[in-house]
Parts: sequence; structure tokens; C-alpha cells
Amino acid sequence: MKTNNSLVLASLLIFSSEFVQAASLGTAFTYQGRLNDNGSPVNGLYDFRCQLYDAVELGALVSATVTNAAVPVSNGLFVVNLDFGPAVFSGQERWLLITVRSNNALNFNALLPRQRVAPAP
Repeated sequence: MKTNNSLVLASLLIFSSEFVQAASLGTAFTYQGRLNDNGSPVNGLYDFRCQLYDAVELGALVSATVTNAAVPVSNGLFVVNLDFGPAVFSGQERWLLITVRSNNALNFNALLPRQRVAPAP
């Protein structure tokens, strides 16, 4: 009887594993950086606008603009969540342009050079 139960259990495990599906990972990722003003780390809330280009300079814009408002920056360190969707990552190199402003400023300032977006495990 124990042998039959073991065979049945083994068969169920084999067949059930064929029906298990992995959840998709999605397209969002986090970007961590350091923000300085005149060489000193900043503190406070900042607005970040992010776009993807196909080249480090000039090039074509390949994404919509992703805006993260009122991001806390502490000792210059910040983290933003970005999701440009699945269409922009098709195998070609991509370059991230970040523009930033403090909450009381009208204009955004570009953080240059653009940063290469590289795949990571």
C-alpha cells in the first residue's frame, strides 16, 4: 500500500508542476542616485522627471516622461521608481535622462551625462 501511495503522490507532483505558471516580473525598476548642489549633498523634497533616449547625447526620445514628485532626498541619496512600459526595452541600448528641481523651483535642471540603463540579474 505504501508503494502505491508513493507512486500516486509522485505522479500528482509531476503532473501538477506542468500547470504551475510563474508570475510576470513587470517592467518597473528602481533607480538610486546621489544629488549634490555645488559639491554638497542636498536634503529635502525634490521632483524628478525621467526619460529614456537611444543615445548618450542627442538621439531620439524613446519613452514617455515619468515624473516622481516630492521625492525625499537625505544626505544626497534618493530612490525613484520608474516604469517606462515593455515597448522601450527591445534589446537596444537605452540612456536615462534625469531632470530635477526642488519643490520651490520653477525649472528642472538636467543631471548630465545621461546614465546607461544596463540589464542586471
